[in-house]
Amino acid sequence: MRQRTLIVLPAIARLEVACALARRLRDARQGRGLAEGLLRSPLIMEAAMDGPLLTVALMQGTESFLRAGDAFYAAVAENGGGLIVTWDDELIRRANAVTPETWLAEHKGP
Repeated sequence: MRQRTLIVLPAIARLEVACALARRLRDARQGRGLAEGLLRSPLIMEAAMDGPLLTVALMQGTESFLRAGDAFYAAVAENGGGLIVTWDDELIRRANAVTPETWLAEHKGP
């Protein structure tokens, strides 16, 4: 039986995904709609970007010299005791993130 993994994203992910899709497709409405559809999965939880998360992001970002948006991903990972899974080399080097290939290899089923 396959285990399902919950994906926790900072609320800014909705903005990042929608903007990236709109830019790529050159269609604002379609970008927003696709982002909403992707993030509607029951396996995805959105972390509110509130004061406590901002405090953790501020510490993570300044101590690891991260970009502001990346600091929110690091803060969500720290708050939830999880990992950042990404292809972003800077997050891998500075925030102990892992590549999708590494994560999959470590979580391979029987």
